[in-house]
Amino acid sequence: MIYLRKCCRKLLYLVVLLVLVSRSLVAQEQEQQQAVVESEEAVQESASNEESDNEASDEEPSRFIPTEQVSQDLGVSFPSDI
Repeated sequence: MIYLRKCCRKLLYLVVLLVLVSRSLVAQEQEQQQAVVESEEAVQESASNEESDNEASDEEPSRFIPTEQVSQDLGVSFPSDI
């Protein structure tokens, strides 16, 4: 009878250990799959950004016209003993 209890207890510990190990492996696999999906999305996003940049660069850039006139700054003398 005592031998049977020891065997059941060892079997229970083994089953608990296997469940914990399998859950951690499943969690790691899900994290890896999520990382792959995120990297694929980043690649697709960068490809779409490059396409939009290429389309924008094909257009003629408009000339910048300032809205304010800024006078030249006064000259500044620098120390000569540096």
